[in-house]
Amino acid sequence: MDAAGYPDGIDVVVHGNSDRYGVGWVNYMETVMLSAAELGIRYQFQFTEYAAYIATVFRGDFDEGILLGPFIVPVEPDDILFTVYHPDSGRHNWGAGPGDPESDQTFVDMLNAQRAEVDAEARLDLIHDIQRYAAEKLYIIPTPRGASVYGFNPNVRHLDLDNIWHKAGYGWGTEFMPYLWDAEA
Repeated sequence: MDAAGYPDGIDVVVHGNSDRYGVGWVNYMETVMLSAAELGIRYQFQFTEYAAYIATVFRGDFDEGILLGPFIVPVEPDDILFTVYHPDSGRHNWGAGPGDPESDQTFVDMLNAQRAEVDAEARLDLIHDIQRYAAEKLYIIPTPRGASVYGFNPNVRHLDLDNIWHKAGYGWGTEFMPYLWDAEA
């Protein structure tokens, strides 16, 4: 930090959401905060209720600081399985047409069965069955990736702020990055 011109460190406002992503995400943010403190970066978290977070902060609508947030950080298999695939999830976005996972009653039944199974080994078997079934259906093209941390400089804007969505994996370079621009340019 000395070489970068910040001998006393820096204070950073970090925007995020803690109520939607759960305890695992809060623990992750605390770990990031402690690691950064060792470098001299002091985080001040500003959490926003989820609906307001998606409508504003997630789209880059904030005055200062950075955005620290996942789309999904799995800490338990059902975090992904339910959130992404289940028709009762508040975050599903498949629609309800032929070929969509929420229209596949066999798949939905499999998701419900693993949620109800209390024996760990039996549940693991069910999860493996779900993985094989989903791989055959190829509802999502699998890409390796960990938790994402991304931020927006206040000068970076999207051409249409009402329709900006973070795209991960193969969609990042074609569906998101080309549409950002510098408001100061």
